[in-house]
Amino acid sequence: MINNQFLLLVLISLQFVVTACNSTVPFREQLTEDNNMSSIPFEHPSARTGSRMIYDSKREVVVLFGGNEFDGKYFDDTWEYDGVIWIQK
Repeated sequence: MINNQFLLLVLISLQFVVTACNSTVPFREQLTEDNNMSSIPFEHPSARTGSRMIYDSKREVVVLFGGNEFDGKYFDDTWEYDGVIWIQK
């Protein structure tokens, strides 16, 4: 569940992550080490620019659609983020 008070921060943070970070493996390894976690969900949207995000308050998820790879390829995929994991739709 995403707290509505922090929605803007979440959307800005997610847009940065989706745009700038295609490889999160070093971050994931550090996160699992620091928190004694055996694994965390790793599926996520690939890096992109020009994507659109909205918050669906009824379902309490952030919806990401489309965008472009840096070489110009267009994405027509849709992802949802519930504050914990990304799910491709």
